[in-house]
Amino acid sequence: MTGPLLAAAAGVGFGAFQTLNRRAVGGMQDAYLATFLQLLVAMLVLLAASAATEGLDPLRDAPAAALLWFAGAGLVHFFVGWTFLNMSQMRIGASRTSPLLVTLQRVEETGWGVGWKAAVPGLAAAFAWSISPIFIKQGLEDMDSPLLGLTLGMAVALVAYAVALPLRPQVEGAVLGSLDALAFKLAAGIMVGLSVWARWESLDSAGIAVVLALGLLSVPVVLFASPLLMGRHLEKVTLPVWAGAGLVVGGALLLIAVA
Repeated sequence: MTGPLLAAAAGVGFGAFQTLNRRAVGGMQDAYLATFLQLLVAMLVLLAASAATEGLDPLRDAPAAALLWFAGAGLVHFFVGWTFLNMSQMRIGASRTSPLLVTLQRVEETGWGVGWKAAVPGLAAAFAWSISPIFIKQGLEDMDSPLLGLTLGMAVALVAYAVALPLRPQVEGAVLGSLDALAFKLAAGIMVGLSVWARWESLDSAGIAVVLALGLLSVPVVLFASPLLMGRHLEKVTLPVWAGAGLVVGGALLLIAVA
């Protein structure tokens, strides 16, 4: 039961992270720099955890295939997935990004609808996160150390981001926003570092379908907490949103219950 419990904890943790992150990006203009800061903080958390537990020496003896799988997981999950998450939350908020419930209503008529173009970053993030567990599972076949694999994957994503940052589109205004927004971003980075660690550990002893399904526990956390933190005028969690999220989460949990 360790794997499913860790997966459930990771899901709740991701919900808290997305809520904190929504508060942070609400005051930021640059999704790329925001993601880089998030990666940097999470990386420091993982380095501290690795140094306190396993150390980094096992990476020297790890098979090349495992290192490549972990590096690929880091690029897909963090470099691609987190960038699109930040973009999506900046565009449509956390409550609609989390369940990926796209409401095809015209914004000018309803005041809160989300069209397909605005929903693309959220869908892209979900697609990246659905692929990355495959890379992780493959890496764990050759090196049984989720923490070190995660640390390596995040390090690769961080380096890729550092190289790509000068090429990012320029934005107007204060790219990092206020000190308040920056503080929430740092807290989100710590939370996601711990949550993604729990998720990778869960993949070491649980199936991908179980981990992905229990990860959806983040959805009710976001729907409940985001309006409290951001205000209901910005995070409009309506009955259709709750209903759609309930169907998504309930359907996923039902699948693993009957599997």
